[in-house]
Amino acid sequence: MKLTPRNFRKLAREEIAKEGQSKKLIKKCHELNVIQEEAMSYYGEQDGQDRARGIAGEIRTNTLDNLLELLVRFEVNASLNGSKVLWAENGDEAVSLIGQIIKQHNIKRVSKSKSSLLEEINISEYIKTKTDASIYHNNLGDFINEELKSPPFHLNNPILNLELEEIVATLHKSIGIPLTDNPSDVASYVNDYFRSHNLKADMSITGVNQAIASTGSILIVENAGNIRIATANSKVQVAVMSIENLCDNLGDAFFINDLATRNSTGQTISSYLSIINGPKLEGEKDGPSELYVIILDNGRLDAYLAEEHREVLRCIKCGRCATVCPVFKRIGAYPYGNPYPGPIGNILMPLILGLNETKHLYQACTLCGACSEICPVQVPHVDLIMNYRNLKANGDRKLDATVNVWNKMLFQSYARAISKRSYYDRSIIGMRAYLNNNANGDYIENLSGPIQSWFITRDFPVLPEHTFQHYWKTKGHLLNEEGE
Repeated sequence: MKLTPRNFRKLAREEIAKEGQSKKLIKKCHELNVIQEEAMSYYGEQDGQDRARGIAGEIRTNTLDNLLELLVRFEVNASLNGSKVLWAENGDEAVSLIGQIIKQHNIKRVSKSKSSLLEEINISEYIKTKTDASIYHNNLGDFINEELKSPPFHLNNPILNLELEEIVATLHKSIGIPLTDNPSDVASYVNDYFRSHNLKADMSITGVNQAIASTGSILIVENAGNIRIATANSKVQVAVMSIENLCDNLGDAFFINDLATRNSTGQTISSYLSIINGPKLEGEKDGPSELYVIILDNGRLDAYLAEEHREVLRCIKCGRCATVCPVFKRIGAYPYGNPYPGPIGNILMPLILGLNETKHLYQACTLCGACSEICPVQVPHVDLIMNYRNLKANGDRKLDATVNVWNKMLFQSYARAISKRSYYDRSIIGMRAYLNNNANGDYIENLSGPIQSWFITRDFPVLPEHTFQHYWKTKGHLLNEEGE
């Protein structure tokens, strides 16, 4: 489905209006945070956890400082392993490459794994409409979202918002599983269904959790085992990774994966961790005969080259920031209109779609800093969002940011009004008359014009007849005479 953040305000109001929605989401986020905090306790008290985050931050710093060199090393080593490395400048180029591979190998059945990057390029829609192949989702969350025609609700918990009965009802309608309230039965039925399709797939399309430059390998983690089955049995595997999604060596990759797992699902380790070095060798029974690795840019290289945006690329997509974000816990994922709901989408999507298209995302942030505080790799979300707001206010061609004329006029007027005492006094007189004429009793509840949206959730008290300065000049001596 085509996602857009343009409808953020409308969808946010709709989500807030749903009875019990926010309370349920706050409860689910709290439960997930408890599990994640328990998993992080492996590193000890807060000091030990901070040291672990510091190490992970240094690993990501090393990756970003040497990104271009690491990408070249990965391509060389992956090619030596027999993989075919392809580069895509944007999403359209990435899906076009996948389409060519499907046509070249006469692919009829595709197994798709859960990956935010695959959602970013909208690969499912492309395969359905532009190729002759059929596509099957091998992740329960992805499958449910596809059936409900809804975007993922969380990076690693795409159906976080659904209760068991809603999941069962959807599966009963789509694939005919019996109605049950037993989670184990649901898992058994779903696994049988997915595996029957995975065993028949000609091609598997996966994401990449980490690519390893020193070996040319790709690391993929999962909990159900469906990716492993699909990649082991399909003749072609296509792995799509973004340019920053790699480490120097296996040790770094394992450490990052450990923190990512503890901060996403709250596990100490994922149930399945696969390191794929390349296509299967002669005499090997499992694995694809052809392995393609597509390295996607989609605005990330520009971010890397611009020092003020580079820190966005530290993210390891654990999704921990969303579950502590007060905005996400209030409105959920759907208003964000992108595969990265929450703080990470607020800082990543402007680099992909531009600042005009995503203005509601970074403007909705409260700047509380909870995301930066909890981030396992020390992403400075608040600094990045403040920079976006500054660029939007002043205009920026590279990130497609045009100045809001009304805002500019408003703040220019404000700057002039406070530049001299006489200007300020005259401005207060005019503002008092305008505001108080629109009052309802003691409060102004609505105003027309560019500041109308400010009053959606706020009221403003009427302005008093005189300013404090006037009061002090006329009556301040009375306080002094009384000795106060």
